[in-house]
Amino acid sequence: MISSSLFSMIRISLGASKNEKALLKIYKPEKIISRSTSYHHYCIFLLQEQILEKINLKFHTRRNPPKMTHLQRTYPTSMSKGRASFPKGFLFGTASSSYQYEGAVTEGERGQSMWDHFSNRFPHRISDHSHGNVAVDFFHRYKEDIKRMKDINMDSFRLSIAWPRVIPYGKRERGVSEEGIKFYNDVIDELLANEITPLVTIFHWDTPQDLEDEYGGFLSEQIIDDFRDYASLCFERFGDRVSLWCTLNEPWVYSVAGYDTGRKAPGRCSKYVNGASVAGMSGYEAYIVSHNMLLAHAEAVQVFRKCDHIKNGQIGIAHNPLWYEPYDPSDPDDVEGCNRAMDFMIGWHHHPTAYGDYPDTMKKSVGDRLPSFTPEQSKKLIGSCDYVGINYYSSLFVKSIKHVDPTQPTWRTDQGVDWMKTNIDGKQIAKQGGSEWSFTYPTGLRNVLKYMKKNYDNPRILITENGYGEVADQSQSLFMYNPSIDTERLEYIEGHIHAIHQAIHEDGVRVEGYYVWSLLDNFEWNSGYGVRYGLYYIDYKDGLRRYPKMSALWLKEFLKFDQEDESSSSSAESKKEEKKESYGKQLLHSVQDSGALPAVLGSLFVVTATVGTSLFFKGSNN
Repeated sequence: MISSSLFSMIRISLGASKNEKALLKIYKPEKIISRSTSYHHYCIFLLQEQILEKINLKFHTRRNPPKMTHLQRTYPTSMSKGRASFPKGFLFGTASSSYQYEGAVTEGERGQSMWDHFSNRFPHRISDHSHGNVAVDFFHRYKEDIKRMKDINMDSFRLSIAWPRVIPYGKRERGVSEEGIKFYNDVIDELLANEITPLVTIFHWDTPQDLEDEYGGFLSEQIIDDFRDYASLCFERFGDRVSLWCTLNEPWVYSVAGYDTGRKAPGRCSKYVNGASVAGMSGYEAYIVSHNMLLAHAEAVQVFRKCDHIKNGQIGIAHNPLWYEPYDPSDPDDVEGCNRAMDFMIGWHHHPTAYGDYPDTMKKSVGDRLPSFTPEQSKKLIGSCDYVGINYYSSLFVKSIKHVDPTQPTWRTDQGVDWMKTNIDGKQIAKQGGSEWSFTYPTGLRNVLKYMKKNYDNPRILITENGYGEVADQSQSLFMYNPSIDTERLEYIEGHIHAIHQAIHEDGVRVEGYYVWSLLDNFEWNSGYGVRYGLYYIDYKDGLRRYPKMSALWLKEFLKFDQEDESSSSSAESKKEEKKESYGKQLLHSVQDSGALPAVLGSLFVVTATVGTSLFFKGSNN
């Protein structure tokens, strides 16, 4: 039980309640418990009121029963049936990647990847000087993590194959790791045993370091054949159980951040971009790398189309578009800059798979620095994506750049716009998220989807990533910090699910799935472990223990909600109460299961369950 001194300390930090006497009068704790503990329970009731108020949670007791279910209160009427509000067969899942999740970088004959080399050789490039050597240990804990997916009613999981785990030295003729193959077979089988559909990404940035050392990785055309052979192995060994495939994850990030700004592996750029750079040529290499990635994709798809054992197979690329609004809507250059920015962001890698060539804006701006496709290559690229993967996180303003130095080209200067966090009036596009360039703007996702429908003949779309990152203070004690209460992430996810729902039912966009990034907190590339995106909290100081956050339990409720009209009968009313009571218990268990979480919040939710409190989340206004 909470001590008087601790209560006083927390009460001061929260601010005194204005309704202490009223609460004491309502609950009369001395009538239901012994007088020796009544003060402590009274403290808990006060903390309950104040903490819930601070985190924007609405709560009711049996004295003031809610008039609507928590789902009806949170969602627009059009989404009140939860999962059943979406088309039949719509997939809800979470996304991951091998380097960010697996760990075990020296086990199972695994070779070294480019990110192993980069993060261990240049730790200063990672904000907390960390690496993915252990990550969140999915390699050893995949069964329990898949159970977590099942527990929150997910029906799909996006994972990636680590190229050097199955082909340690990069080239297939140099040997295949059967231990690596077995690991992914076991993961796929475990997913299917839990009725979870795997979506397998072939390349999520972990180029074998051997190929980097030998010929420069994707800087060389040699990688096209090696990628084709690697993809062929994946189709052969996993295709009898996997029908959903993604060849490339975010080729824009891989190219620009790796070869133009030098922020991500392999860290190449010109000296005029980063004086500490040891090699690279901004304004050139990113275009070469992207070109070879697209050709590698096309070759892999050629193999895929011939795999008779892959039933109802679909294959695509996961892009990461932002949505752009003009810095000054009255400036034609800024308005046109938005269109140009979209061409340089998603058009760069999707336009060739739709029309066989790069956007005209790119060809005009980049000139002969942009490689060209042969007629045969264009033919292979056209129609090579059965669906378009969209990884959407944020939106920004763009301002046209009036003058650039032609002797110092970069991808940014080629597109001729600057990204801006505020518009000409100094206003942000939406509420800022957990990072500098992250804004909670679901309307941006809806606009991206409408853009794809208008410009690319309404393709099939999977939202292959969408999530909210919060900066984590690793020095903060868990005793005074409850990571389970992630209301901003919850609001972010709900708002974007609603935007997808609108795009489907009001705009006619063919969206067929939604994947949250991510199931677990994990290694977030240059941010290391300092930014958390998970539905489950990872305690890096206590054996990587997993704790569900409020967003996970919210999704669990949303994804299991009955299709029937629950306002039609008294039995339905009973079901409502059962759902609310069950939900309260889930929250209670999520807190109690963590011995490190604050005792005061554990007590708070004990009382919540005891008095039958219903929790209601504040929905998104977007």
